[in-house]
Parts: sequence; C-alpha cells; structure tokens
Amino acid sequence: MRFVVVVLALCVASMLSGAPAAVAVNGPINVTATRTSSVSREIGRPGRVGNAVQQSWQLNDRRGRPVGRMLLSCRWIVADARYCSGEINMPLGKITVAGSSFTGLLGEYAVTGGTERYVAASGVMNFTAIGARKQVLFISLT
Repeated sequence: MRFVVVVLALCVASMLSGAPAAVAVNGPINVTATRTSSVSREIGRPGRVGNAVQQSWQLNDRRGRPVGRMLLSCRWIVADARYCSGEINMPLGKITVAGSSFTGLLGEYAVTGGTERYVAASGVMNFTAIGARKQVLFISLT
C-alpha cells in the first residue's frame, strides 16, 4: 500500500510540475534516405554470399535538408528473403524498425517502438528505391 501511495504521489508531482510527458507522435514521416556507407560480410549459411550487411543512411526532408540518420543491419535468411532491424534517429527521438523483404529495393517494415517523442510508437515504414543509393521512406505511426 505504501508503494502505491509513493508512486501516485510521484505521478501527481510530475503532472503539477509541468514536465512534458513522453507521447508517441501520430502521423506520417516522409523523407528521402541516401546510403552513406555499407559494409558486407559473410557469416556462413544460410542465404547469400556476403549475407550480412550494415548500412548507414542520411535522411533528408523534401527540401534536401538533413533531418536524421538511419542505421540498418540486414541478413539474408534464405536465398530470397532478408531480415533487417534498425533505428531511425530523428530530432525528436529514435524510432526502431524490423522486418523482412524479398529485395533491397522495396518493402515494408514494422515500427517496433522508440524513445522520447516516439515512446510506444507502432506502425509501418514503407521504402521504395529511387536510385542505386537512394530510397524514399514513408513512416506511418499509429
């Protein structure tokens, strides 16, 4: 009982102090991602030769201004499907994503969480290649 009272008192004190609560941001994020580095390595079967890759991406808004970075780690789990997980670092916090695709050119990953303004974020991230090292990311948060 004493623990519950202390927790309740801390919650009320936080609300009265005006400290902003972490709230997931709803709505879409539409950015262009340009790959800045990619390191492949072979880690054995299954999949393809050089089947593990770590990539870094620069994220830009519609005007070409940098707005964040994305780090992805992918592995071909079978000959025609790869699994990726990563994080997107934005000014308001981080968004984590994970999923599988049959190609590196287009697909959809699940938004699995985040930090700061993206705490408890969920939704999907769609990506489409528009060049050899460039993709359009559309992140729909719910």
